[in-house]
Amino acid sequence: MRNDGYIGINQDVLVYLMYVTVSVAWWVMYRTPWGLNVRSIGEYPRAADTAGINVINVRYLAVIASCMLAGLGGAYIVLSQVFVFTEQMSAGKGFIALAALNLERENPIDALFAALFFGLCDAMQLRLQFSSPDAPYQLFSMVSYMASILALVLLSGKVKPPADIGNKFVRGGK
Repeated sequence: MRNDGYIGINQDVLVYLMYVTVSVAWWVMYRTPWGLNVRSIGEYPRAADTAGINVINVRYLAVIASCMLAGLGGAYIVLSQVFVFTEQMSAGKGFIALAALNLERENPIDALFAALFFGLCDAMQLRLQFSSPDAPYQLFSMVSYMASILALVLLSGKVKPPADIGNKFVRGGK
């Protein structure tokens, strides 16, 4: 399908898959026992282990699922935007993805809105480049990065990550 500029109409198949994936991810995380396990392991894995949850297996499955979703994002860039794989095609968008991750508050719907906001900023900088060809393009390339830095500064301290994020879990350890 070709993108004619309408937000919800005539988009690529992966855009519709994104909406389905976000809805399913929200349902899994907030309406299933597995989602409760994932969230409890993020907060206090020792208590989850005491309750009989295999912390290491759930963490591995969560990482594999997130890597699969990141792969879909990379496939979208290649198949729907650029149409060919080239070096540096993401052009530093990982920083913006980290900003969206920090703003999402452990909710897939919030993550969708953060990503859409940063995507809007990126599209805006492209429009600004085309509308002002005499201005240096680097000036407009900063728009999405400045938006991500501004969002992180304004919301710093208001977003609380899971308590045990990034810590190694050792069963029976301290």
